[in-house]
Amino acid sequence: METNVHNFKDQNTKLSKLSNDLRNENETLHENVKNLSHSIEDLNSVKDMIEAFAQKNNQDLGDIIGSMKDTLSKQQNVLQQQKEVMERTKQCTKSQELVLLHHLQSQVSSMDGTSGLSEVEYNSFVAMCPQIFAQKLKKFSEVDLSGNGNIEMSEFQALVNEMVQTMDK
Repeated sequence: METNVHNFKDQNTKLSKLSNDLRNENETLHENVKNLSHSIEDLNSVKDMIEAFAQKNNQDLGDIIGSMKDTLSKQQNVLQQQKEVMERTKQCTKSQELVLLHHLQSQVSSMDGTSGLSEVEYNSFVAMCPQIFAQKLKKFSEVDLSGNGNIEMSEFQALVNEMVQTMDK
């Protein structure tokens, strides 16, 4: 039994670290997308200034502007790709977080031999949750919507889904 508990704790630690790493990577990607968006806006401003200069001086800067348009288009494509990677990373993070929370729930759900989570089992679940989730958890009575002293799987699933969905906000 102690070996199982130790293995579960090791797995929880690894899953928690992976979830945090994915979240950090997603934040980095988000920042990169924001910076790239600003860069594109700056390039658009430069393009507009060059076009205005060319018109004012009756000079043909079409080749330069064409080159800038190509560069701008390439950067916009890169930006779109970054956004797609960021969205996929976000979805992977959510999936990993769901797995982690369900894994923790499975570790405590059979402590008293009944179906669902008793208050003791729920408190054990809360104690095992990474801090980022533990601070969002509701009181037992708020999750036990049926009021039968056990959190049914559907109630637990609703709680977990709500927690993972609100992590973005």
